[in-house]
Amino acid sequence: MRFIVYGAGAIGAVIGAGLQRAGYEVVLIARGAHAQALRERGLRLESHAGNLQLPVRVVEHPRELELDSSRDLVILAMKTQHLEHALDELAALAPPDLPVACAQNGVEAERLALRRFARVQAISVLVPPVYLEPGVVQVFGKPLFGVLDLGRYPAGRDETSETLSAAFRAGNFGSEVRDDIQVAKYSKLIANLGNAIEALSGPAGPKSAVAESVREEAFAVLRAAGCGPSL
Repeated sequence: MRFIVYGAGAIGAVIGAGLQRAGYEVVLIARGAHAQALRERGLRLESHAGNLQLPVRVVEHPRELELDSSRDLVILAMKTQHLEHALDELAALAPPDLPVACAQNGVEAERLALRRFARVQAISVLVPPVYLEPGVVQVFGKPLFGVLDLGRYPAGRDETSETLSAAFRAGNFGSEVRDDIQVAKYSKLIANLGNAIEALSGPAGPKSAVAESVREEAFAVLRAAGCGPSL
């Protein structure tokens, strides 16, 4: 399988690097100075295992590729606010049965993707990377780069789920296929509520009474919406 990482910023570049290290064919879709640096010097991945310079194939738009649903899988790794435009560009070029995987925080990405593509995987992303400069990313996870659990959207699993999860594990990520992947994604939203409180009040913030109250309200909202009753 060929993995096309559309949006090769911090998350996308680390995912692409892990897959390429494992011997998979990878194409990164990036833009601007980052794309130029990747093309000229390759991708520099800085991690606990040392610094690695990887030659990578990079394009700036999916029109530069011949997309084939029998061998390609597109990992969508741009931020959610840029996703709809990217999906429109991709849908104009790719067959509707092209498998796509959403590597965004939140729970809207998969809904947007399913309007255009029939085979959608949802990824719960727990990877701590930093984009340092064009062509250079750093990842802090160790011994694994992070965790990329996944499943078919809206629920269940299929052969693509198993193939993608196995590739992630080979690429130094923890990864399990989950039939209830949206529960994992909603759970991360709950956990992320503590980020703003920690930024305002310091490391003790996420354990404070205010944080607990915020989480309780979030659970109540999700229950009322019928989302993830087992959270």
